[in-house]
Amino acid sequence: MRKIILYISATIDMQIASKEGTHKWLADYPNPDKKEYGWKEFYKDIDVLIMGGKTYRSIQNMGIGWPYGDKVSYVITRQNREASNDQLHFINEEWIEKIRELKKEEGKDIWLVGGSEILSVLLKEKLIDKMIIVQYPILLGPGIPLFQGNQEVSMWSIIRHRIYENGILYTEYSRH
Repeated sequence: MRKIILYISATIDMQIASKEGTHKWLADYPNPDKKEYGWKEFYKDIDVLIMGGKTYRSIQNMGIGWPYGDKVSYVITRQNREASNDQLHFINEEWIEKIRELKKEEGKDIWLVGGSEILSVLLKEKLIDKMIIVQYPILLGPGIPLFQGNQEVSMWSIIRHRIYENGILYTEYSRH
């Protein structure tokens, strides 16, 4: 069975975006050696992406085009939208059941790109198998938190971690 894996960047106060929804803090953080923080290894082992509508719009607003054309993407949205191609699908009803079906299909793992609302629901449904959090030593203050309130208790093990020379902390967690 496929695993659903959250791979995300966050600040040490566990914010994933500014209160305006921007990720400028990521681009501004020094990375002189152009480290990719486990990204390439992770990306080759997935073939499906799941994200929320806010995350989708954030990517669209970057003006870089769709960066995940080599993967099948599912956008969970409240809006009725038609798929623009065979690789990009929009789900607005029974999305949890669709994710359960995707998990049972043959294939590589599934990447939960974002955001925190969807993560909260998937954690409650026990559908997240692994979390990879790349933590930046920044206090962002008010912003969009990685974890929404009212989370149920769940136990996780650290299965791998690495501290980079520029202060970035890479941590992989697996559900008990």
